[in-house]
Amino acid sequence: MLTIHKYVLKNEDLQKVIMPKNSSILSVQNQFEEICLWASVDTEEEKEERTILIVGTGNPIIVLKSKKETAYFIGTVQLRQGNLVFHVFEYRKHTK
Repeated sequence: MLTIHKYVLKNEDLQKVIMPKNSSILSVQNQFEEICLWASVDTEEEKEERTILIVGTGNPIIVLKSKKETAYFIGTVQLRQGNLVFHVFEYRKHTK
């Protein structure tokens, strides 16, 4: 069944999120001072790991050692009335 799910992200630079295969990330936003990601998912698909990167403004972007993946921008989230600004990316394998 196709539905929209919310995933609360951890306060970590690099993390894995488990979601159904072929899920489409829709947005990231602040909800109750937590960084949340929403995705359109097919609940009948098997699960896969997705790699999410959160970078604070002025901080270096982590480059994966494999270099077989690229960070794709998802969105920017502001916490604490805009005093903290984070930029969220998903690492995906290169497509040819």
